[in-house]
Formats: sequence, C-alpha cells, structure tokens
Amino acid sequence: MAVEARVEGDTLVLVVRDHGEGIRRSIPERADALHLGLRIIEELADSTSVISRPGRGTRVSMRFALTPAAA
Repeated sequence: MAVEARVEGDTLVLVVRDHGEGIRRSIPERADALHLGLRIIEELADSTSVISRPGRGTRVSMRFALTPAAA
C-alpha cells in the first residue's frame, strides 16, 4: 500500500494505492464494508476517483478544499 499527499493550490490531494486483488463487488460478505468506506470518502471529499483492476490493485484519489485556519 502507498499513500501520497500533496497540496495543489488550495486543494489537498490524497491518493491511496495498493497492488491487491482489486475491488470485487461480487463478494457479499465484504460488499457492505466496501460500500460504506467508499460512501464515507465520497461524503467527506470534494471529489473522488476510484480505479480498480482485478488482480492489479486499486487507486483511490480524493480532493479536499483547504480553508484558512482561524486566527
């Protein structure tokens, strides 16, 4: 697993990658947890991208708008 974080202008970009089996939506006992995790990411992030290839891993990219800290 690899995690990358960077700031692009006023946006935080997080990318999580693995080289596992990929997202297989056909596994019923894992489907609820998988869908919950992706739903949480989609709720919290301003935008998301998920690329998964069976046997080749998954890449989840998340973008978050940065706001100035309160003084």
